[in-house]
Amino acid sequence: MNKKLRIVTFLLCSMLMLTLILTASACGIYHDFPLRDLVIENQTNQVLTIILDDVLVGEVRPGDKITANDFPIGFSEYVIEAKDAQGEIVFSRSYVFEDFQKVDDGVYKVVIPPLQKGSESSDNATGK
Repeated sequence: MNKKLRIVTFLLCSMLMLTLILTASACGIYHDFPLRDLVIENQTNQVLTIILDDVLVGEVRPGDKITANDFPIGFSEYVIEAKDAQGEIVFSRSYVFEDFQKVDDGVYKVVIPPLQKGSESSDNATGK
């Protein structure tokens, strides 16, 4: 009985250690991506609510800028959406890192251009 208890204890401790190691490794994945600031400029004539990859960044007035701080650079695709005061999506675009304009060391920029009447989003928008 004593020998069986030691074996079971050893196996449980081994599984617990393996779980802790794997969890620590998985959490460390995000530390491999550098964190940058992403400035989003609103060139429309509307107050916009900015959403970056399903995360609320905040509201930005016409002609102003808003910054998403500590944004992880390294993923393959980023989606920026802008909603008007009624909550309607008026701009939505997928970006890759190369679409962002480098402003300064660790700071990148995207511009939301003036909206075209009758269109929900603008395909000709770029970060440049």
